[in-house]
Amino acid sequence: MVRKIFYYGPSMNPQFRRGDTLLIVPCSVQELQAGHVVLYRNPHGTPVVHRVVAITPNGVYTKGDNNPNVDERVLAPEDILGRVAAIERQGRTLPVPRKVPAALYLLKAQYWLRQAIAYLVQPIFRRLVAAAIFQGSLSAWKAPRLIYFSRAAGPEWQLWWGSLLLGRKKPRASQWEIRRLFRLFVDEADLPLESPALGKDAETLRAARPPRPDPPLPLVHKNIDTEIRFRL
Repeated sequence: MVRKIFYYGPSMNPQFRRGDTLLIVPCSVQELQAGHVVLYRNPHGTPVVHRVVAITPNGVYTKGDNNPNVDERVLAPEDILGRVAAIERQGRTLPVPRKVPAALYLLKAQYWLRQAIAYLVQPIFRRLVAAAIFQGSLSAWKAPRLIYFSRAAGPEWQLWWGSLLLGRKKPRASQWEIRRLFRLFVDEADLPLESPALGKDAETLRAARPPRPDPPLPLVHKNIDTEIRFRL
């Protein structure tokens, strides 16, 4: 099913312009190629339109045409909502330029270099994680925050340290996804998997969100955020 969204933002200029209507078609990872433009949601639930620069076993790498660097986040197959098939602008339907960024070749070289380094370092890293010698050290500087989101698909947890997202447990997922480096500092056994049982003694912070107008692409909004402060 083809759906339409409005484009806002500078990251894909000059190929896309503010106010363009983008036609989105369903697309699997197997159908994607470098140069395609895809729609996905960032961790905050905001729709993002960026170009695919590489597809690897680790996931899909993307980049905004107007951004200097490749996106830090690597997309999983379930993150991709569709491919941009055409642009509607001032009554005309335009094709999506199939521009393959030069960053593709650099990205491939970086990927294989990381694979080689990981092959050498991974055994040492696993031993350090198993030894748990660094767990608990994050709280010496700042206490991590565990935030619970009530989603339509189920409970979602996120673990933050200041402005840095350490990991998350997606709705319906059976385990946490902790960023690799921070597995040294976080014991996943201490993290919750289900909805919190909030009592009178729980130190919680509730923030009511005002309703927002319906966007062109339906999003899952949360009415109440529950933030639980704790120490690792």
